Amino acid sequence: MRLLLAIAMVLLAGQSAMAQLEDPPPRRSSAEITAYLEPKDGIFVGQLVRLWLETKSTGRFIRSPRYPDLNIDGAIAIMPEQLGVNFSEGRGDDTLIGQRQRYAIIPQRAGDFTIPPLNITVTIADENNQPKTIELRTEQITMTATMPPGAKDLTSIVTVPKITVSQKYDGVSESPKAGDAVTRTITMSAEGTLALALPSIVFAKLDGTEVYPAKTIFEDKINRGTYRAKRTDAATYVFSRAGQFSLPPIKVTWFDPDTKTLKSEEMPGKDFSVKPDPLAKQTEKVEPQQESTSSEISSLIITALEWLRTNIAWLTLLCIAFYLVVLVWQKYSGAAIRATRSHIDKALHSEPYYFLKFRQACTKGDTDRVVTSFWRWLDCLTPENRAATVAFLAKQSRQNDPLRPTRDWQQDRYHDALLSTSAASDTREIFRIVSGFRDKVLKARSPSHAAGKLELNPRTPSSAHSQT
Repeated sequence: MRLLLAIAMVLLAGQSAMAQLEDPPPRRSSAEITAYLEPKDGIFVGQLVRLWLETKSTGRFIRSPRYPDLNIDGAIAIMPEQLGVNFSEGRGDDTLIGQRQRYAIIPQRAGDFTIPPLNITVTIADENNQPKTIELRTEQITMTATMPPGAKDLTSIVTVPKITVSQKYDGVSESPKAGDAVTRTITMSAEGTLALALPSIVFAKLDGTEVYPAKTIFEDKINRGTYRAKRTDAATYVFSRAGQFSLPPIKVTWFDPDTKTLKSEEMPGKDFSVKPDPLAKQTEKVEPQQESTSSEISSLIITALEWLRTNIAWLTLLCIAFYLVVLVWQKYSGAAIRATRSHIDKALHSEPYYFLKFRQACTKGDTDRVVTSFWRWLDCLTPENRAATVAFLAKQSRQNDPLRPTRDWQQDRYHDALLSTSAASDTREIFRIVSGFRDKVLKARSPSHAAGKLELNPRTPSSAHSQT
């Protein structure tokens, strides 16, 4: 009995040891995200607030999380850093791997702001060390900003401990004259904010000058989580006449959150005594004309560009259509031209065309042309295998002598010809008689007359004369 008990205890101890040696079941990988503000409250208008996003995972990150753009009405919101900060923390027996990223938010008005939920995509290694994509979503956050004391009447305000302001003038001479120019540059720099949030500079307009503001230059730098902003504004003043000019001072105001007071720094103005331009009188008559011509050219260019922008779609379709027409023309133009020439040549050697020439000759009373055009027409009216004679066509019209009224105009050298060039004839009467004769011939050849039907044969006049 004791032996059996000892054997059972040994077996139980072996099973326990084997269970301890077996690998634990694989742990499922997961990820989570947390969002919070820094600072959480006591926020002033123009103050930089950080929105932190902390992504934690039980598995390593295969790719960096993808963060969306952040849009908040009434606030500047950007992600200045491109790369997040990696960290790790323990949770019980587990070690979580995390990445911390931040947005910079600067409210531009007083009131409540809603930071919408953000969808973040992370790719981590699963229990089999394979990529696993997880969609995370942050909670909605509400932020409240208050207007700094004394800043209610200001158009804009930035909340930083200090702004450094500098000024310089370029192009200044000891004795400026009309037509000269001077450039005024204001540079501001501060820590703990963005360049977009620094106050904008307005350059005053002066009578007798033209002001040309330059494009504002924004520069942001980040060093170990510290934001450094720099903004540069400039404007060029061109003196259009002689006289005394005074550029006014420029004041930059900000709110110091440490002392809870408004602070400002003023850049002094500058006076200029501008002399007349000695060459102005010589060019006084030329400049208006040049300016007018330049203005007209600029107006035409602007009008043309505007028309082009408005009609770009139609112009594109027109170009496509023109290209297709060119392709079709290249492919079918040869056949079309040959067919057109064939139709024209056929029309110019047809019976109706020569009859028209005969009619024109009769209308003008030109007896020589009447005779010539008559035989050319008669040759086209006669089939190709026969000579052009009135007798044959008379038989086709079933008349014995259809042109008998014209017998008095016959001439010996034409024998049976119709007309005489020497007789004083009435060509209009001739045309009337010949026209009636033609109608009867054509009627006899119409499809309704099966017997004696002949096709018209357009032939050149030369062949007719050779047969006659």
